[in-house]
Amino acid sequence: MHGPPTFLVNPASGGGRAAAQWREWEPRLLRAFPPARVAHTERVYDAARLTTEAVAAGSRMVVAVGGDGTVNEVVNGLMGADLATRKECMLGILACGTGSDLARGLGLPADPDSAIAVLERGQARSLDVGRLRCVGLGAERGAIVRHFVNEADFGIGAEVTRRVNARSRRGGRATYLWTTVRALLAWRDPEVELRVDGGAPERLRLKSVFLCNSAYAGGGMCIAPGARSDDGQFRLVIYGALGRIEAIRRLGETYQGREIEHPLIRYADCRELSADAEVEVMIECDGEPVGRLPARFDLLPGALRVLLAPTA
Repeated sequence: MHGPPTFLVNPASGGGRAAAQWREWEPRLLRAFPPARVAHTERVYDAARLTTEAVAAGSRMVVAVGGDGTVNEVVNGLMGADLATRKECMLGILACGTGSDLARGLGLPADPDSAIAVLERGQARSLDVGRLRCVGLGAERGAIVRHFVNEADFGIGAEVTRRVNARSRRGGRATYLWTTVRALLAWRDPEVELRVDGGAPERLRLKSVFLCNSAYAGGGMCIAPGARSDDGQFRLVIYGALGRIEAIRRLGETYQGREIEHPLIRYADCRELSADAEVEVMIECDGEPVGRLPARFDLLPGALRVLLAPTA
């Protein structure tokens, strides 16, 4: 028998809004999923550890209550299970974070009643998972492996993520937009060597490179229009060495939901990318700084089941 579902609550998500929302949601969820387990995170990587413990105890439905970073940690906990166990598991999402870009890209409803209804009556779909191998940050200075479900980025996008996450209280779209503009004013484009799908290496100066499994990042920026989480490929988006004013102008176009036409902005599909640089270039996954170049990104098609709204 499989154990009861587990709800992992990050009370700090959304600048503390998740804690208040959970107090409102908890009675309904515990009635809908008796006898569910509930655990609250207290520090970074708690959600990954608690997910591992929940799966080992028999839970096969783990619900991330928080933002993209919380979901990312739960995903990494689930991806640590053996293949047979992982095929039985389902990820649920109750989005209440700063950006919640993954929920937006997956079409999960924003209002609480509809979001909870997805957990109660949703359908499990197999989605692709990205895998990153890189050099860690801080205490994790050696080689690390991280998984991601929404997007990964290196360059100024990761620097913006670092700055936003360093704030004691994180805002929404306005915070990301203003932080991006400020970061652009001081940014110096690094030269990076890219190798896409094992092809010939290419050296170029760039603002940022995104590998997207879904369309949105950075608190609602539509970085990769048309990207899908179940098509077996990343949507690769390369922002070259645009001038600062041009970059700020093009930044506004990311909210229009279509690809930007510019010779220094490129879109392509890929399943693997390697990158290296002679200077330190930071990497983020699903809105969390995780490492630096050199790095290799590859896609694991259909690697994780996620509860989504029923399809017509």
